[in-house]
Amino acid sequence: MKDAAVPADTPPAQPAGIRIHALGGEAAPRELGTDLRRMKELPARAKQELWKALGPSLAQPVPVEAERALDDFCSRHELDEDLVAAIVRASRFLVREAAQRELDPKRLGDDVMTLSGDQEVRAILLAGYDKARRVLREEISKMALVPHGDTVEDVVWRLDRVLGTSDQADVDVLVAHLTLTVRRGAAVQQLPLQLDLAGVRALRLACEAVEQRAARARP
Repeated sequence: MKDAAVPADTPPAQPAGIRIHALGGEAAPRELGTDLRRMKELPARAKQELWKALGPSLAQPVPVEAERALDDFCSRHELDEDLVAAIVRASRFLVREAAQRELDPKRLGDDVMTLSGDQEVRAILLAGYDKARRVLREEISKMALVPHGDTVEDVVWRLDRVLGTSDQADVDVLVAHLTLTVRRGAAVQQLPLQLDLAGVRALRLACEAVEQRAARARP
């Protein structure tokens, strides 16, 4: 079986006048509802597992793993690749747009009913939407930072005890080694840091102060 192509980020076809919450009240693409209704053509097990194909495709840009997941899904359920690609393409577009506007599940469900008129399609998409929305909101937040400088994507640490150095023969100090994964545009690099316990406390206090200020800033 040839690899199933992961759908592009562009919406299918042209607007037809159906206005939905996920697009901020704008008209939905003409074939969006048609492709969503094609979920009805899937066997029962494939409907239950659709998010195994849809979930990996939601990131932007689409990761290589998403194509493998889509191809595995088609093979496992013996499905036509064009059918699955159309369903995933429409679902990805709708879910990403809904997440960008922080749409709650009820309003997304209303959109799905407006587009497809089918409760089963609504249930399938809502089954994974809450988790997908959280992941996509994190992605959107990170992408908002990228144009303004380096962003930290991950932190790993190790705690060591130093008993001596070439300069100090007799010392006993705990040292925290932090490695930050830093993104600068498309480039990712590792930034190693060393902190004594006073530095760790200072870093912790700074992070707590940021969290407290962020909590007060939330509506």
